[in-house]
Amino acid sequence: MYKIPLTTSPNQTFVVIVPVNGGNKEFEIQLRYNEVAGYWSMTLTDNETERIIFSQLPLLASYYEFANMANQLGYKNIGSIYCIAMQMTKSCAPNSDDLGKKYILIWGDNEVM
Repeated sequence: MYKIPLTTSPNQTFVVIVPVNGGNKEFEIQLRYNEVAGYWSMTLTDNETERIIFSQLPLLASYYEFANMANQLGYKNIGSIYCIAMQMTKSCAPNSDDLGKKYILIWGDNEVM
């Protein structure tokens, strides 16, 4: 598992290299905070092909089989992505002040079904 470094900057774009299934994958991540709706969204781009893998996926913390935000994209072999609440909160989504603090983003290998 790999922890993605996050800040609360409202509009951020950065490149990460994450270990997935024994290899390394390079992605561009765009995080946007929607001030009106009160949630973060993530756009993921394959840095090698410059193809968007998904766009504006809300960052939501969940449990069990719903925890992996990339679950429906298993066929793309991008790994598993989890938004994890590090402490009890009243919300299932990070707000403008607690991304990277109360909520972290974890990347792992593809899940075996």
